[in-house]
Amino acid sequence: MKVVIMGSGSMGSLFGGFLAKSGVDVTLIDKKTITDTIRKRGLEITGVSGHYHIKVKATHNPSEV
Repeated sequence: MKVVIMGSGSMGSLFGGFLAKSGVDVTLIDKKTITDTIRKRGLEITGVSGHYHIKVKATHNPSEV
């Protein structure tokens, strides 16, 4: 399954990160400055269930998906 999430704010990153962690092919779409950082550093999610560093695809150009 492939999932595209428009916006990588708190909710987009949370859902996208956990979907990617579970094996789903996820791409986040947001501003170039934000997606450049996500591609470079990945997502870091910390909560009651633990701390996760998750690699996820990200782009500023929807036509790349």
